[in-house]
Amino acid sequence: MKNTLLTLVGLLGSFLTVNAQTARVMAIHNSADPAVDTVDIWLSTVLGSQKLFDNVGFRQSTGFFTAPAGVPIRVAFAGKNSQTINDTLIGFGFNLTSGQTYLAIAQGHVGTGFNPQIPFNLAISATAKERGSNGKVEVAVHHGSTDAPNVDIDARAKGALDGARILENVPYGDISQYLAVDEANILLDVFQANAMMPLVSYSAPLQQLNAGDSAVVIFASGFLNPANNNNGKPFGLFAALSNGDVIPLEALTSGRVNVIHNCADPAADTVDIWVKNETTNQTLKVADNLGFRQATGYTNLIANNDLILAVAPKNSSSYDDVIYEEDIDYIPAGSELVVIATGVLDTTKFEPNPNEVEINFGILGAAGRENGTNPNNVDLLVYHGVTDAPAVSIRARNATSGFDSLAFGDFSSDEGEYVSLAANNIILDVIPVGATSPLVSYNAPLSALAGQAVVAFASGFLSPNSPTNRDVNGAAFGIFVARSNGQVIPLQLTTSVAKVSEAFENGIVLYPNPANEKITIQFESTNTISATQVNIVDLSGRAVLTSALDVNNGLNKHEINIAALQKGLYFIQVTNASGTSVKKLMIN
Repeated sequence: MKNTLLTLVGLLGSFLTVNAQTARVMAIHNSADPAVDTVDIWLSTVLGSQKLFDNVGFRQSTGFFTAPAGVPIRVAFAGKNSQTINDTLIGFGFNLTSGQTYLAIAQGHVGTGFNPQIPFNLAISATAKERGSNGKVEVAVHHGSTDAPNVDIDARAKGALDGARILENVPYGDISQYLAVDEANILLDVFQANAMMPLVSYSAPLQQLNAGDSAVVIFASGFLNPANNNNGKPFGLFAALSNGDVIPLEALTSGRVNVIHNCADPAADTVDIWVKNETTNQTLKVADNLGFRQATGYTNLIANNDLILAVAPKNSSSYDDVIYEEDIDYIPAGSELVVIATGVLDTTKFEPNPNEVEINFGILGAAGRENGTNPNNVDLLVYHGVTDAPAVSIRARNATSGFDSLAFGDFSSDEGEYVSLAANNIILDVIPVGATSPLVSYNAPLSALAGQAVVAFASGFLSPNSPTNRDVNGAAFGIFVARSNGQVIPLQLTTSVAKVSEAFENGIVLYPNPANEKITIQFESTNTISATQVNIVDLSGRAVLTSALDVNNGLNKHEINIAALQKGLYFIQVTNASGTSVKKLMIN
């Protein structure tokens, strides 16, 4: 390299004595023909010829150098260790514009035996960039694989499911315009033009590559089918920096999936999770005997293949045992996906959703996040998985961030937009849509989860034992937090709304339900000096009826007249020294 620089300085110095015009040029050797695996690059001007670069290997770059402009020049390629300009195999004439920045990519074949046969040539861009701008990385893409079809290319943020189309129907030989990239580390999906599933995906960790303020040229190189092309180098993507460094990009073959079992139907209390690969016709059990409110943690699944996610009864022995299938299309390579089993198997045995959302069993997914983005915060995604609950908002108390208007089946974000909260022990308030006061509140010990990304999911039933004509009793309402490693943590009702004891919760009986004139609340008490208060709350969070009840030691039955209330869904809050319990009431 030192000798090369001296040669360039000498040649340019001689030239500048007669012409002060120059341009900036970067050359990339991307001819996959094994016959020109390594080349010398020569430059001829009116003053003579000089070897600019010695032994430039396939997939190497010169970096940007200064070349004469405003007069005819010739760039020629010779075999390695050439001695004179007469040794060159092929050359190209140019008249560069002064002050312009050029990218020249050698491509095609010198010899024969390739499919298709593409003559050796230079792909030229006169709008090349040497540096980034405004703190962003400028990225151009070159399609340089001779046996690859026209392609589309998407750019994605790390872990994301969807990307932005940056190139469309690009033929071999094209060089794209530069894209100013906000994300320092991106993923690139390469599609055959107009296809729905990527051919290949690559990680482009520009920050880790120390791109700095350098512009970057990402070029496709090699053969999709080396056996049909003289056993040349296989296909890959490479990143060329302005200083001449060329870095191979990592091909990604898998995505990461976190499965959470949140189907509160007791008939599906424990299940097996299977994956069927329609592309390879293979099956795989990814979770064995996964219990209700359990999670797998993030697991690798093959990417860019047509996948079906399926559920089978526990202890299933083969894919033939599955009782439910969901075609999830494909998992983008490098992505992170949260998948939740939700709803109920037999909707006739459970109350309908108050917002008229279908409660059939299903598998829902959203963009996930395996790791947190800030060591002092917790990244939080929320899922509403309670079939008999109305739409709610979940708010972190004394914080501006929250999750608004989540109905059953809703994630707080399908696109992976987690809310980042300070890793403190906070209170999460569950507020019916339109209300200002919480229906229930939970302690969320986020200080123990600093630096992590978690999924909080509402689970169970608001009214596990009602209406009375149903024959299935499910688990009671609760909020649970699933960590990326599969651990699930139940959140406790906050002491600001007295924590209800399990015995008190299970001992409260409300009947009839549905009702239209009167209801009876029945419970056992061993505390004769503490009064019990009953609030009937509508969906706006407003208490429409309040009743103070005298408590006797032993069995208590209290009748409340509700004839004045309009038809609809209400919540009954029963509070005494044992805590606060919430039941659902339908008035018809």
